[in-house]
Amino acid sequence: MVDIYIISDTHLRHQNIYKFTDRFGNRIRPQFTSAEEGDAYMIQAWNDTVKPTAHVWHLGDFCMAGPEHWIGVGKRLNGHKRLVLGNHDIVQHVSTFKDAGFQKVQGAKELQIAGLRMLCTHYPVHESSLFKRDCNVHGHIHQNNSPSLRHYNVSVEKISYRPIHVEDLAKRVRLQLAELETRGDKIDEV
Repeated sequence: MVDIYIISDTHLRHQNIYKFTDRFGNRIRPQFTSAEEGDAYMIQAWNDTVKPTAHVWHLGDFCMAGPEHWIGVGKRLNGHKRLVLGNHDIVQHVSTFKDAGFQKVQGAKELQIAGLRMLCTHYPVHESSLFKRDCNVHGHIHQNNSPSLRHYNVSVEKISYRPIHVEDLAKRVRLQLAELETRGDKIDEV
């Protein structure tokens, strides 16, 4: 069995993200003072977590720089990389993704892990879009909470700046779905 990891919103080389604040005025990445510091940490955490033989699905907003930076950073990261396009990724030429080591690039990805049907996207999708799926694994909203218990945010700010293994993700999603059940909510099986 291949190890699979998921991560989103690394925003590598994005200096301004270290100045962004939440609605209370708190910086969303307070552990780091600059892109250089945050990038170094995330690259090291990625490589400490992911073996070269593992697969990593990045759910968008990988790098906020030109092709040379995409390629330079991408080549430094372990694993067989796959990309679900985020709103900041669409400015790159297709060859940039390939040269950066992304073996697959798509708009969304369905995964079945531990009996769960997961729709992986950059943006959280409306719950009505989860037809025959248990949950939506997404990024885009950074430190903010997902819109429902059928959503799981894998933005780096929510997962300690390192890729999360899908088995661990499945356990966390199951806990959220169990909470839905205890509330009496049902997952639509239409």
